[in-house]
Amino acid sequence: MEGMNDLDKLLSFCAGATPRRSASSLDDMTSPVDSLVVLVAGASALGLALIFFANTRRLISRLQLNHHVLWLSMGCPSAFFWTLSRGGDRFTNVGANRVSLTAWLSDEGYLDLNDPVITKLVRQRDFLGRVSLTLIVGLIGYGAIRYSGLLASLGGPV
Repeated sequence: MEGMNDLDKLLSFCAGATPRRSASSLDDMTSPVDSLVVLVAGASALGLALIFFANTRRLISRLQLNHHVLWLSMGCPSAFFWTLSRGGDRFTNVGANRVSLTAWLSDEGYLDLNDPVITKLVRQRDFLGRVSLTLIVGLIGYGAIRYSGLLASLGGPV
């Protein structure tokens, strides 16, 4: 039986038959490193989301207080609904003279205000977006390398 693994053994479908596969094939397949990577990535994602929401809240509050006419022309966006809609401005009323907050940020309309606080907040949001994207790409890359068998072919740990 040497050289035979659990996958080479036949399944038994009879109710009273003894199992032909060992329980070793049912062991947990995740390593402590995998669990740590998922934990750190999850905590980082949650932290980034909270920081992003706080930044968006400060940005919209600053618009409401210091640039009230612009804030009104955007349909009085709130940080909660704007973050929920992922910046799609889906929960605000559409009007003829309405300025989209998302488009305003994308077109860098905030630079016309000459408000250094708003400029700083928008640049922080852009940086947080890049960090989030890097975290996602890194996690996908780790999973692809870890589970593709590339490490085993290079002689590394499986």
